[in-house]
Amino acid sequence: MKTQTKINIAIGVVATILLFVFMTYKQVEKGKHKKLEIEALFSICYELNRNLVDLNSELSSDMKSLKSYKKIDSIFKLDLAYRDELKYDFYLVIQDYGSYFDIETQGISRVNVIKDDTLGVNIRELYKYDLRSLPIIRYSDLDIDIREYYQNHFKIFENKQEGDVSLRNRNKLPSKGYKPNDFERLKNDPHYRSILDKLLKRRNHKINMYKQTIHKVEKTMRRIENYTGIVCI
Repeated sequence: MKTQTKINIAIGVVATILLFVFMTYKQVEKGKHKKLEIEALFSICYELNRNLVDLNSELSSDMKSLKSYKKIDSIFKLDLAYRDELKYDFYLVIQDYGSYFDIETQGISRVNVIKDDTLGVNIRELYKYDLRSLPIIRYSDLDIDIREYYQNHFKIFENKQEGDVSLRNRNKLPSKGYKPNDFERLKNDPHYRSILDKLLKRRNHKINMYKQTIHKVEKTMRRIENYTGIVCI
């Protein structure tokens, strides 16, 4: 009887030790996974912030182009005379800045270590659908039409001292402009009017997409901050 009791006690001690070792192992593994999760979210947060900077810059440039469209449109409708500053507007109105930056999408490869399923799905959809769709906004037929029309009806103006259109330096005047060969004829040309209307449709579409994506990126960054305590800057 005493022997059986000793055996039972020994078994209990071993079981307790094994349970302790198992729980310790689980805690260590949980800690390792949590560290991987935080590191992944920190990396994603940093990448999203970089994308956000570029998206806002892209949106600002498209808004500037939209402003040039409205300026040209109002001058045409009011039948006003040509002003030299319009050469910049004729340049800006046709610019498609999408090729000036590449959306960073490395974060999608780190989503699998995120324990929170809702947050993981949110990040995966942001990368898979919203961010991935932006660089492919293209209208090749319209671009060909614009290029041919401008070659035949405008003279290019270049002044490298006045500015550039690089992604992070677009507050300056552009380094080039387009001066119409015959401004009075241009004002009443239905072909150019058609080009402007198509450009307006494209511009508004892009602006709406950028605004929606910026909102989703900011919302995702806030969720990461709330989940981890990381400040996404």
